[in-house]
Amino acid sequence: SDEGDVKHSFFIEYLTSSNQKETRYQVSAKVSLPGEHAKHLNKFKRHHERVVLETASPEHLHDLMHSVKSFDVLVSDGNENFKQSNALTLTVVDVPRYQRLDESQEVVYPKLARYFVYGDANRVIMSHVITKLPDFQETVMLAEKPHSLTPELLDLGVMVSINDVEGSPIEQDGKMISPLQRDSYDISFKGELFSTIKTTVNIEDKLYFNKISKL
Repeated sequence: SDEGDVKHSFFIEYLTSSNQKETRYQVSAKVSLPGEHAKHLNKFKRHHERVVLETASPEHLHDLMHSVKSFDVLVSDGNENFKQSNALTLTVVDVPRYQRLDESQEVVYPKLARYFVYGDANRVIMSHVITKLPDFQETVMLAEKPHSLTPELLDLGVMVSINDVEGSPIEQDGKMISPLQRDSYDISFKGELFSTIKTTVNIEDKLYFNKISKL
């Protein structure tokens, strides 16, 4: 973006993994960075399909997400053979979601697929809610704020159910795939005063998909 705060802020999704207990989290956050660093990041984004940020030094996830201190990250496209050497400095602005994966034996897949919708006046993100493993992590950009989702709820983030999409993972030819095969879906969520709201989401871009294996 070109104006105001949006120029220096963006949303990030933590790359969940079941390999270690320290990485079994789902985190959605809004971070800011200095204007000069934003220029470097935007330039990188123009030439790469995916942007992966990795802390320049070992950090505890909880400390990063619950502190106003700045920290340095290295930028890559997810390929270890290509990583930008100059570090960018980020500051966490807001954390709409910070959730540890449920590892209990009682956890089951939901009847309908569940996603977490959050954002601001300029960007709306929809991120899959991981439940029973194996499952998947998926992040998509919506074309606009869903009708009836207030700016306050968008800022806080809401859990939505996708109508007509099963909550258990879908496999095709032995490979887990995204259940979002269309551009538009009907959803429902709990609004203000706990009323059930039904509306529609329109997908603009699919940003990330990855299978999360069993523990």
